[in-house]
Amino acid sequence: MKLGDIINAAAEAYPDQFILNYWDEKKGKVKKGNGDGLAEFIAVEVAETFDPDATDEVQVEVAVSVVRKASEDLTIVAEALEAFGLGVKHEED
Repeated sequence: MKLGDIINAAAEAYPDQFILNYWDEKKGKVKKGNGDGLAEFIAVEVAETFDPDATDEVQVEVAVSVVRKASEDLTIVAEALEAFGLGVKHEED
C-alpha cells in the first residue's frame, strides 16, 4: 500500500475532501496548503506515521490509531472549553 492510498481514503470521509489540499499526489508527500488546519493535521499525522515496510493491515491500523488519539485529544479540549465557558457564564450572572 502507498501513503497516497491512505490519504485518499481519509479524504473521502473528510468534508469536501479538503485533506487533498495538503497532499501532492505526483510527489507522494504532504505539501503546504491553507484554509483548514485540521485537514492539514490529518495529512501530516498520517504521513509522519506511515511505514512503507509495514503490511497494509499495520499501515491502516497505525493511521486509525493516530486519528483516534487526535479525536480523543480534541474531545478533552472541547470539554475543557465547555467547562471554562460555564465558569465565564456564572461570573456574568
